[in-house]
Amino acid sequence: MKRNAIFRITHPNILEHNTSFAEHTWKYWCNSHNCDLISNNAATYSEGVKLANTYTEKYSKIFIIDATAIVKWNCPNIFELVDDRLVGWRDMGDLKSIYNRMQKQDLTRFINYGSIIINSKHKELINNLPVTDTIIDFENVLNNALELVDVNLDITKDFNLNYMLKYDWLSHNWQDGDDKTPFFMKYAYIWRLDNLEKAMYNNLAQQLEAGLKEHYIL
Repeated sequence: MKRNAIFRITHPNILEHNTSFAEHTWKYWCNSHNCDLISNNAATYSEGVKLANTYTEKYSKIFIIDATAIVKWNCPNIFELVDDRLVGWRDMGDLKSIYNRMQKQDLTRFINYGSIIINSKHKELINNLPVTDTIIDFENVLNNALELVDVNLDITKDFNLNYMLKYDWLSHNWQDGDDKTPFFMKYAYIWRLDNLEKAMYNNLAQQLEAGLKEHYIL
């Protein structure tokens, strides 16, 4: 039986982000769930996705994710929650911007670039995507290609929590007394941090490593 894989993409937008702790969390998670971890540096995110696509014959399913993402130590095995459809998560970060560039697209089906799950059934679809220089362009061509595809949008947001600063996920509930655990840590399993500027990301990643490293002992 084929194994599953996590495919992390480091791209120019995040080259100055220190993603070493993020990579360690995925090593721990893959070790816990009998998966392989592939970390790749790509000239563009688009090229990274195409490289991941070349592994679809080797692996049953491949979870492609931005390299800034951190996985919580007790995250369930997401591969056991999905079917053979391409898996994506709705992009809710800036609907006005999405509408302005994708006016013919059903916004309820517009998915975020930074985390998708593919398998060999999607090899031709990914191969046919044009190579793009920017993330926005990649997101556009991906969603255009998926317009008539049955995409699995059923996996909950806690497996792809992004735009954390914009939606105040870094805060905590001040009504909980001394419990200052941030919302994202309480309520989500995968923390997408690619929208944070370099300094904020590196500072947060350093704090998370210092406070949580005991949960990720290999």
